[in-house]
Amino acid sequence: MNYKLKALFIILLGLILIIIAIVMIIRQPNIKVKENRELNSEEMVSLLKYATYDLTRSETLEEGSITDDSMVLFAASYMQINSEYQYYLTFDSEQNMVKVKKEKVEEVVYYIFNRTVNYSNISYKIEDDYIHIVLPYSGGDMQVYKYKSEEYDKSTDTYKVYIDVLETGANRLKKLTDPSIVDYETKDVLFTMIFKYKIVDGRKVLLAFNSINNY
Repeated sequence: MNYKLKALFIILLGLILIIIAIVMIIRQPNIKVKENRELNSEEMVSLLKYATYDLTRSETLEEGSITDDSMVLFAASYMQINSEYQYYLTFDSEQNMVKVKKEKVEEVVYYIFNRTVNYSNISYKIEDDYIHIVLPYSGGDMQVYKYKSEEYDKSTDTYKVYIDVLETGANRLKKLTDPSIVDYETKDVLFTMIFKYKIVDGRKVLLAFNSINNY
């Protein structure tokens, strides 16, 4: 390769790299806006609130760290917001409890976690093929969920998605719930949720969960 061709090649390579960098800069906010829109749908907000109360935390995001009790509880929460499964729930408001048919819980647990329930590790009462699940408090506080980032580990073929949970006042709620707002102050972040998952048969399978407080 002569000098002129070599110089032209270097210039073209530099231009390509600059274009790629610009595309990535433009693309990243667009990804965040799309994810923010999905995160703050009514169903996802409910599910994320439940996740905070239901899921076992693991600082190391160890696979299998979500307990059987936790999987069953989160499955019941998922069923509450999914119209396909709501028919199978019977609520006892006085006892703050829900009764769910075992086979349906097992179906949802497998769908979300790709695991089977080990009933020897279950603390909930089981009677006549129904699980009686005590529901934790999951208050209706005003919080906004923002997509922060995602990481892919090629060696394990797993992903980690980071979601910031922002505390809002009534006067700031409308602004922060706008999906296009992707920049905010660190002090507004109450905690960051981390979901570790992998893709199995075209669906995201939850492997581990953690949350990191920002105070």
